[in-house]
Amino acid sequence: MDPSNFLIGIIVIIFIFTNILLININEKIDKNILFFCTIVQFIGIISVIKKYNMIMIIISKIFTFILIIGVFLFKNTYTNLLATFIVIITLISRFVYDKCLWKINKKNYNKKDLSTDLLYTIILGLYLYKIIMNDV
Repeated sequence: MDPSNFLIGIIVIIFIFTNILLININEKIDKNILFFCTIVQFIGIISVIKKYNMIMIIISKIFTFILIIGVFLFKNTYTNLLATFIVIITLISRFVYDKCLWKINKKNYNKKDLSTDLLYTIILGLYLYKIIMNDV
C-alpha cells in the first residue's frame, strides 16, 4: 500500500474517533485538545492530498507534541485509549514504512532514527501505565 494512501486512511479513521470522543466526553481539557486535534487532522488530510510538504512537516511536530502533553493532561480513559492506539499505529507504521511517513525526501533519510522510535516507545509506556494504573 502506498504510504500516502495509508496515511490518509489512518488520519480519517482517527479523525472519526476523535470527533466521536469530542461529542461524548465531559472533561474540558480533553475536549479542547481534541478540538485542536480535529483541526490539525483536517489540515493534515488536505496537506497529504495536495502534497504541501512544509505543512506536513509542521503537523508531524504538532502530532508528537500533542501525544507528549496528552500523557500529562488527558483525564478521560477513552482519550487515553485513543492516544495509545495512535502511538501503536505510529510505531507499527514506522517499522513497516521505513520510519516516518511524513518524510518527503527519502534519499536524505537513510540513517536509523532510533531516538524518535525510543520517544514513541516511552510515550506508549506512559500511556499504558496510565491506563493500567487507572490514574486518569
